Amino acid sequence: MNRLTELCRLVALAAAISGLVSCGKKAEPPPPAQTEEAVAPTPEVEDGPVRTAFRGETPLLDIAVVPPASTNEEPLTLVAAGESRTVLRSTDNGETWAPVLPAEKDGPDFSAVLFPTTADGWLLFREQVLHSSDRGATWTAAAVPERGFYYFGSLSAVGSQCYAIQPPTCGAKVFRTGDGGATWTALEGGLPRNDYGAVFFRDDRRGWVVGPYGRYAFTEDGGATWKTKDFPSEIGWAELEMVTDDFGWMRADRGHAGRLWITRDGGSDWETVDLSIQGYWNIVDVDFLDPDTGLALAQKGADGSLVLLSRDAGATWAVWMDVKPVLTAMAFRDLDHGWFTSADGRIYKTVPAP
Repeated sequence: MNRLTELCRLVALAAAISGLVSCGKKAEPPPPAQTEEAVAPTPEVEDGPVRTAFRGETPLLDIAVVPPASTNEEPLTLVAAGESRTVLRSTDNGETWAPVLPAEKDGPDFSAVLFPTTADGWLLFREQVLHSSDRGATWTAAAVPERGFYYFGSLSAVGSQCYAIQPPTCGAKVFRTGDGGATWTALEGGLPRNDYGAVFFRDDRRGWVVGPYGRYAFTEDGGATWKTKDFPSEIGWAELEMVTDDFGWMRADRGHAGRLWITRDGGSDWETVDLSIQGYWNIVDVDFLDPDTGLALAQKGADGSLVLLSRDAGATWAVWMDVKPVLTAMAFRDLDHGWFTSADGRIYKTVPAP
């Protein structure tokens, strides 16, 4: 027998033995190919202050931490929302995210998500408001406040109460609901004008409305009467929030010149504070963790974003983070735990300092 014939005989014998073995024990299938979605995200900034926690394709516009049921509750639940009916939820401190609603390419675009309490969450888009009573797991459409109602412009929520105002020139009313949006009631008295665009209520009596051209008004009797205050017409107010009964802030989306406005007497008087940023950058979010510690988020056009930090109740500000992504909103538990949404569809998580 030549060497080639012997080699062929050995190969055939090995194949036969392999066939006998496979009859006695089912061969294990090969491991499934790992899909792109299953790959752990690569940090966007390798040694920087943020890393990628979710990678999507649809722009995300807002994010909120669901208030924990107790002070030591872990992990936290978060909800993020954005364009094309995108709603994402995390129940492990923002490490992994899952969609809550089926996405729709042509909208709606959710511009805001609010969680004033553990049991009450709100999603806002122009034509409708959604309410959640189970920490963002499911959402129910709220009713339209009244016949002939035009688009929702802004929401404010305190406890189980939610307040809604229409966009500028679409109406001169603020509506309130206390039953998850099933019914709405217009506040008594109406508004001094119809061109306010943002609303904030501290409780059931004290509220503020602001808007373009320096529009500003506040109520101390639940909306029965309103008092106005003059601001320069080149300023367009985008948002107001009272952190305490006395301390609060306003940000402008037009004419801010690199500044925020701060009140220390419940809104009677306002002072400007300099953020030391370019006047043409966008100030897109402000968040005070307590009356002393504040964060401001500014977009530097296509050059990324800055997060500014104040430790003295907004009197002075300094750059805390300078990152490449164009961030759209932020939510913080404390200075070591923060999350951001971005225009490129990603969610970023802070990397705690060593």
